[in-house]
Amino acid sequence: MRVRVVASTDVAAGWCGTKHVREKKRMETKRNAGEDGDGSVGKKKAAFFDVDGTVTQSNVVVPFVQYKLRKMRWIQKAWYVPYMTLCCVVYLVMDKISRTWFNAVFYRSYRGMPAEEKKHMAQFVHCTYMKPRIFRQAVEMIERLKREGYRIVFVTGSLDFLVEPLAQQLGVDHVLAARMEEEAGRLTGKLLGNPVSDREKAKLVVQYAADHDVDLFRSKAFGDSYADVHMLQAVGEPTVVRGSRKLLRWAGTHRCPCLSYHEHLS
Repeated sequence: MRVRVVASTDVAAGWCGTKHVREKKRMETKRNAGEDGDGSVGKKKAAFFDVDGTVTQSNVVVPFVQYKLRKMRWIQKAWYVPYMTLCCVVYLVMDKISRTWFNAVFYRSYRGMPAEEKKHMAQFVHCTYMKPRIFRQAVEMIERLKREGYRIVFVTGSLDFLVEPLAQQLGVDHVLAARMEEEAGRLTGKLLGNPVSDREKAKLVVQYAADHDVDLFRSKAFGDSYADVHMLQAVGEPTVVRGSRKLLRWAGTHRCPCLSYHEHLS
């Protein structure tokens, strides 16, 4: 697997090498689980993956825009493209401030979409956008971890129905994703529960561990954004993939291994 390792393997080995350090890390993992419970007592192990930027070179905005554009006439596109360009600038600023805030606001764009379109949109997004952007190294990592007995779990702020085809293709065991409220056969633009980002990711991971007898200290997590840091802290073996500057600084401070995925599967 052609992966550039940013953090020294010697450092990573030293981090987990001694009984004292391993016990310290175990206590940190339990503390990071916080009020959500002790997730380090199960018998099984899992690997938790963020999706956008970690498994695929993707984001939540582009596929929505592509799907909308394919149904528009040229005169509609003439105003929609400049409008969405301006929106994207605003979204970028919001995302820098808070991924949770951005998700809650962006998903309002789905308001009024017929619920019966979800399956069609999911297939369109997977075939035209997600599938060509899957990282080969991510697939190889997932397959390796399966052989080693890990449950593979996606933890993503993307909508559940859009991630499902990717999860099926890669043989993922469970998907923890955002779900949208429906009313009178249409999407409302409101999420059921909190956006799956920041602390919410860690809460879902801890709850999953409790429900499926998973030992979080023996489990892994992979993320590319600082919005994933709480999820990374919730497990014993975090890994940063193509990390943002802020996340790479965190990884350096915590001696967390870093990987750089660059090859697409197709």
